[in-house]
Amino acid sequence: MPKTPRDPLYYHARRAVLHANDTGISHLQRRLRIGYQHAIDLRHALRGDVLEHQADTDTWHIRAEADRHTDFLLEEKLAQAARLIGSAKALVIAAGAGMGIDSGLPDFRGDEGFLRAYPALGRQGLCFQTIASPPAFEQVPLTAWGFYGHRLNLYRATAPHAGFGVLHAWGQRMAQGCFVFTSNVDGHFQKAGFPTARVHECHGSIHRLQCTAHCSGEIWPTAHLHPQVDEAACQWQGELPHCPRCGALARPNVLMFDDRHWNDTRSQQQRMLLDMWLDSTTAPLVIEIGAGRAVPTVRNFTRRMQQRGSALVRINLREASIHNPDAIEIALGAREALERIQQHLAANIRNGSVGTSKLIPASALQQSAGASNHLKLSRCPPQHLPATQAVAPLRMITPVTPRSIRMAYRHPRPPAKQAPHIALWMLRLITSHEVLRRFVCKGDFGRDDIAYALGLDHWIDPEDRPFNPQAVRAELYQQLSKAQRACAQQPLPALLQDNVQRLAALVGLSAVDARILAFAVCLHNEPMLDETADMLEQLTTTQVIKTVAMLLDLPDAQVRQALGSQGLLARSGLVVVDRSGSGRLKSKLEMLSHTFADQMVSTDADPIHLLRGKIQPAAPGHLALTDYGHIKPTLDIVHPWLRHAQCTQRRGVNLYVHGAPGTGKTELARALAQDLGCDLFEVASEDDDGDPISPVNRLRAFRAAQSFLAQRKALLLFDEVEDVFHDSPLERGTAQSHKAWLNRMLEDNPVPTLWLSNTVAGMDAAFIRRFDMVFELPVPPRSQRARIVQAHCGDLLDAPRLARVADAEHLAPAVVARASTVAHAIEAEVGRAASASAFEHLVSHTLQAQGHRPLPRHDANRLPEVYDPAFLHADADLAALAQGIAATRSARLCLYGPPGTGKTAFGRWLAEQLDMPLLVRRASDLLSMYVGEAEKNIARAFREAEEDGALLLIDEVDSFLQDRRGAQRSWEVTQVNEMLTQMESFAGVFIASTNLMDGLDPAALRRFDLKVKLDYLHTPQAWALLHRHCAQIGLAAPCTGLQARMDRLHQLTPGDFAAVLRQRHFRPLPSADALVAALEIECALKNGGARNSIGFV
Repeated sequence: MPKTPRDPLYYHARRAVLHANDTGISHLQRRLRIGYQHAIDLRHALRGDVLEHQADTDTWHIRAEADRHTDFLLEEKLAQAARLIGSAKALVIAAGAGMGIDSGLPDFRGDEGFLRAYPALGRQGLCFQTIASPPAFEQVPLTAWGFYGHRLNLYRATAPHAGFGVLHAWGQRMAQGCFVFTSNVDGHFQKAGFPTARVHECHGSIHRLQCTAHCSGEIWPTAHLHPQVDEAACQWQGELPHCPRCGALARPNVLMFDDRHWNDTRSQQQRMLLDMWLDSTTAPLVIEIGAGRAVPTVRNFTRRMQQRGSALVRINLREASIHNPDAIEIALGAREALERIQQHLAANIRNGSVGTSKLIPASALQQSAGASNHLKLSRCPPQHLPATQAVAPLRMITPVTPRSIRMAYRHPRPPAKQAPHIALWMLRLITSHEVLRRFVCKGDFGRDDIAYALGLDHWIDPEDRPFNPQAVRAELYQQLSKAQRACAQQPLPALLQDNVQRLAALVGLSAVDARILAFAVCLHNEPMLDETADMLEQLTTTQVIKTVAMLLDLPDAQVRQALGSQGLLARSGLVVVDRSGSGRLKSKLEMLSHTFADQMVSTDADPIHLLRGKIQPAAPGHLALTDYGHIKPTLDIVHPWLRHAQCTQRRGVNLYVHGAPGTGKTELARALAQDLGCDLFEVASEDDDGDPISPVNRLRAFRAAQSFLAQRKALLLFDEVEDVFHDSPLERGTAQSHKAWLNRMLEDNPVPTLWLSNTVAGMDAAFIRRFDMVFELPVPPRSQRARIVQAHCGDLLDAPRLARVADAEHLAPAVVARASTVAHAIEAEVGRAASASAFEHLVSHTLQAQGHRPLPRHDANRLPEVYDPAFLHADADLAALAQGIAATRSARLCLYGPPGTGKTAFGRWLAEQLDMPLLVRRASDLLSMYVGEAEKNIARAFREAEEDGALLLIDEVDSFLQDRRGAQRSWEVTQVNEMLTQMESFAGVFIASTNLMDGLDPAALRRFDLKVKLDYLHTPQAWALLHRHCAQIGLAAPCTGLQARMDRLHQLTPGDFAAVLRQRHFRPLPSADALVAALEIECALKNGGARNSIGFV
């Protein structure tokens, strides 16, 4: 780091701090030509009484009340902000929650602030993050809307404070206008007169609503909504807001915590307007107001604006910082700061100085590599100061060099002396040629904090003797010699030493590996060691190896081998060298996780615990392998293969399991581990803070787990592998970017691994071939679904309900388990019947949310109460046909004829006669808008029927078996081919029904064992069926006079009877005569029916 020029202002100010008497004050006044009170304030600031040091970030912050104690700092910042505003051509206003405090709005800072504003929610155990989240609208909708309804009323009733008007006036005088970027949802900028088209509400607006069911992308205003809220209980009164389209519950169109369904359409439109405006301006001035670090959206935006070249004025009462070299930071509330800046601006306008004086650019303020952290005082001509300070030729500039706060090391809490091994490494760094030259300068230290930590504080601004670089260097070498002797007798801290030894034994680390690991842990844990290493500046990979070798007194070759990509440290992920360019020593030596180093020095635990956040033990399973009978042929291979791999310690064992979400892939892995008697560990997809882990880091965790678990009887689970393997058209996936590395891992991993995914589509064939097995875990067949439903809710559902739920072909076990948990939980309160209905309701809505059909309200496969094959006009003996199929259990039938003649009903009847489950598929179930998907659906239907031993009935089969000679598109041919292939290979009972026999492909007709035509009813059949139905619904027997009318109904079908009988639920049929009249109307609507005479002899 280059030497920072000695600052004479610092020297004299330092003397004033050391000499607290009036002589020191007089000295400061005389040398700086400032007034007495000014000198008192300056000495007060330099002593650190108004500064706070944050050890975690090694930065200094002004306390909330500091600027009030040091008016000379505050006024200069306000004056600089005014000058900058006066010379700006465009303005960006970036506002956070602190902007509204002066209007009387709560900011919910901390749990205490939220509970003060909403004590009723505190009594219910609800925090801000809980009530301001989408699940609250599902679980406690009245309370959620009570909270948001109260906020809506509050925002409507509150007037924006005067600071909004100041900002509006500034924006109007800008040549290129202004734009507002705000995380507030209160709409107060629009209320203060800002044009709606110039406001970007990045978190949405409480004055807009959206649907919780996501029925459309519609967003609508709340103008019609007038909340009535019981404030004492924070409960909504009256009818809740609903979606005008679908009737589901509505919610505010604001971004909530863990909100995956926020409709950001309006916000994105606002962002487009902002981007277009920014493209038309050049480095607009940014004024950030009341934006904190807790929700950093606004601060991230202002940082991006700074990167584009914009100057920044930050107004924040609580979080003003003096370490930022690129901003003026003012520790005042929004209203007071804006009004006082306006006073300076008005004075500049009166003096005619607006537009003639500009703020010094941030780049010019960074005078050296060390100018980054602290408060700097610099000299400037008096004419550049406000009139009120012209007597003092001094200007305060926010960014400063570290030297400017050397007084901090006379602070009551100076840096602590270092442990022997840390001091040794620091001294080895300091006494290296490059660092020594920067650390020991001609007249002082390059870093006083490091000097203090090494016990050299007696050389920091000595008053009794001059600074002697030669003597300092000699003392450093003496300390180095002492530290080497001390470390030879005193090992590393016991806890760190024990943890390193455990890992060495577990992973097989050498002595060199263990020493490097211990050093890396200390480097990541000890701030002063890291600060000292930073004096090396940017290091290449080669320089990192040489530096580590020097610090640990090891040969370069051994360190190079230990830190190589094939070394155990890298393969285990414990210490990995970042080989992408140059960087600081700490950043170049990456550790297993961001918590790993801390755990190594603070936790005496099993080494596996050190992988927390990367690898975690899997939760116990709830299913057994017997619950996966539908993939038994696959499990008959998987189970012995995994057992063989464990017994022989075979390497490179990997299984890829794919299937729709909720089919039980994770439970299968748990069941396999339990049956094999081994531990199951899972590669985490999110860290301890709930943040997602990148695919690269997940792969590194996988590699580390292979080393950590190699000696254990264990399986490894890698879920959601789409993150790693799948590519997009515009970007290569992580696996493709690390192909050689991943291939080696797949071929040599010692711990058998199950890789789980929702799909295998899009995966490179080069990866697929490296898996021992790739198999699909489908939704269980109906028989298995019935057993799962019976196991979870057999005590709630009766047989018809159970059958109806089991008929849902896309019903995954996870859906049943979750719905069952809820239903049983509420059973005691609502009763068994309501609990059963709740279970069906939950399952049905989950299926809909997944894009599938909901549960039917009645059994679609149930036969009519009056059903007898004798009432079907078939050209074959259906009863005898059923007996023959019962003997062979195999047949391919084609039932054709007009609609309503009983083709589908015969399939249901036949399934009952054969005591077989029935699998019904219609054309709408199998067809798809995607090419190739219909073929997959056809194959899946035949496979499910075979697995279930079910009778497969495909209705409207003409959709798939049209004559290929008339095909115009390739997929029309492939669908026919797939259907024919499946028909030939299917050994069970298959029935196809169609109303259009003429257009079927000739090849398909040959593959049917029997074609049965079902035609309109014979006259005797129709008359007998009329008698049967009259008796069923309690009507008198039809008189003989009706027989003639029935004889004229030549197109009568059993389906016509069913349609008419359904009418009686809403239109009574008082007599057989009314029933016949209704049948006449049905027949008249059919083609050719108009030629029949109705009601006349």
